[in-house]
Amino acid sequence: MVKRGWLFGRLFSLYLIVYGYFDYDRIHPETPKDFGNLQATNISLVMVALGAGFLVMRTLHHRLPG
Repeated sequence: MVKRGWLFGRLFSLYLIVYGYFDYDRIHPETPKDFGNLQATNISLVMVALGAGFLVMRTLHHRLPG
């Protein structure tokens, strides 16, 4: 996919989505790990949301003429 250019500028976004999903799936809900005021599950969901947002922005920006 990288060699064909399908993921050009989108690889980090895809990494955030996949890592956030698997990290969220890995964490047991009864034993949350706290990071200050944030829990690890919240951080994983933020990673997925940011990755999806970056992916959409990059896809729309890449298709615009100019």
